[in-house]
Amino acid sequence: MAVVGAMLVAWAVVDDDVVFFPELGALSVGLLLLDKAVWRVGKVMCAFVMTAAAAIGVLSQVVLPGLVGADFVLRLATPPLVFLLIGVLLSLCRAFLAPALSAGLLPVLLGISSWAYVGVVAVSVSAVLVVQWVLEVAGVRWYKMPLLQAPSGAVVAGGLRQWLVMSLCVVPPVVAGWLSGWPFVAAPPLIVTFVEFALGGSGFRSRPWQVLFMLVFGAAVGSASVIIFRSFGFGFIPVGLCAMLTMLLIFYLFRKSYAPAVTVALLVMLVHGEAVWTYPFQVALGAAYAIVASSLPYMLFPRKNA
Repeated sequence: MAVVGAMLVAWAVVDDDVVFFPELGALSVGLLLLDKAVWRVGKVMCAFVMTAAAAIGVLSQVVLPGLVGADFVLRLATPPLVFLLIGVLLSLCRAFLAPALSAGLLPVLLGISSWAYVGVVAVSVSAVLVVQWVLEVAGVRWYKMPLLQAPSGAVVAGGLRQWLVMSLCVVPPVVAGWLSGWPFVAAPPLIVTFVEFALGGSGFRSRPWQVLFMLVFGAAVGSASVIIFRSFGFGFIPVGLCAMLTMLLIFYLFRKSYAPAVTVALLVMLVHGEAVWTYPFQVALGAAYAIVASSLPYMLFPRKNA
């Protein structure tokens, strides 16, 4: 909560959307609260992969507009291309850190071309890792040796072909979002969900309805927080803290957690106008597609998911 709160304060002071990194909520939950193999990544590697992914996303917004003339080609081609590049990065680093996809795809979704975003990601991730180290030193959280690759080996063996197939699966929600005016059908945390299900490393694959519920609930919590607090004239800080606290409370009560749902709850703070009302429906459609579509790469690469 403290790390997310500090980011919200910085956002309120600077008053620039570049400062807000919603994936920080999921990273805080995963790196500080959860004890799962998927989050066992070395601290230096974690900071590098997240920062590099953010740089790839910003670079796409700096370079590609000058190379591609047609706006619709740029909008449709950029997300799968960035997705594929980050997938290659994860394969080369032998680190299954799916939140890196969210860090890289957020600039594409929002059209962020400022390199300050990369700095924000680097500082935010480093802050979470410092807190994690402090908790380990204090004995509150036990240190565990990082894993060099995903437990299933999917990222390493034949990774390029698998990431290529998955990048093609990203195209339909991007097209649907562009044509319908509902861009958050392809929201970055939903892409993360798709990858986690497709690679088979997530235990939630056997509980798709639970994941769908948590993602939609997170969207509803975020939208409700924005609508209620903004109606009373409150700023960023109470909205974000309310959404974050509500999700942590739900995780505690149900004894189940899904980090991307926290990102979904915070991401709505970047939504403006009437789109806040439709945000939960966009997330519901995107999450349903992510879970169903993940079956294709999962079946095509059974040995890598075994």
